[in-house]
Amino acid sequence: MAASTDKRNRYNLIVGAPNVKAAGGIQIGEPITNTENYPESASAVVAPELGLVPAGHITEDGVTKTVDRSTEKIKDWNGDTVLVLDSDHSASLKLTFMESANVNVLRTVYGPQNVVISNGGKSIRIAENAEPLANISVMFDIKGGKGARIRVLAPDVQVTNVGDVQWVKAGVVKYEVTLECFPDVDGNKLYQWLDRDNVDPDDFTRKLTLPSGASSGTWDLTVDGYTATGLAHNAQGTTVQSKIREAGAKTVEVRGNGPYTITNAVSVAVNTTALKGGSGEAKVERGSADG
Repeated sequence: MAASTDKRNRYNLIVGAPNVKAAGGIQIGEPITNTENYPESASAVVAPELGLVPAGHITEDGVTKTVDRSTEKIKDWNGDTVLVLDSDHSASLKLTFMESANVNVLRTVYGPQNVVISNGGKSIRIAENAEPLANISVMFDIKGGKGARIRVLAPDVQVTNVGDVQWVKAGVVKYEVTLECFPDVDGNKLYQWLDRDNVDPDDFTRKLTLPSGASSGTWDLTVDGYTATGLAHNAQGTTVQSKIREAGAKTVEVRGNGPYTITNAVSVAVNTTALKGGSGEAKVERGSADG
């Protein structure tokens, strides 16, 4: 019997420490309406068009994300569940601001119209009333350990709850807030980007070989659940890439004209029943066609 291989990888373990060099780890701003300015990765420079400003220190409890998904079971005459429908979905964030003299934080907690600056910033007047709080955006930069970085973006949130505020000698003044997340123009409430240094490229690269000598017909390619149909028997890699991206796999890259190297992919499958001529079977292998 062959020896078993330990499939666990500690580089897939991530911690949630703040990246304090990235504006203290947390930034806030106006609601984001232009998705074109969203970050491309956890390490990319944040577009100034997003208008984000530092919110400073938060407590050691960090940030807690809560997702509530309600479902409804549809049953048939016999009482058997035949379908499960999503009936409600919500996402919220909870954190505690520590910089109670940070004007950006105060305007988030009390509303922009209720925080008035005077005397060159030396004086701040805060009013508290029942007016609805303004919507904002919030971004967190996180060091995941071992070269990993995480960026979390909520493009449109509103403070729905502020915890008790204490003025005591033994501690700083803090604002514990709950932020309700609202969908952007694409219907998404939260985004996460994860960058890693320690990755085996072969984990996300596949070599695809079609049956040898096919003279006509078409084939279908499925990558991570997205399917491009009606590919020509001799399709160029650029064409295959274009078609699979049109199908929804936006970041997949395809090199070669057969065999093909497919990168930024985990699951790759092929249907060659409509190919004519040729011999052998299609093969999908881990790794690259260029060796």
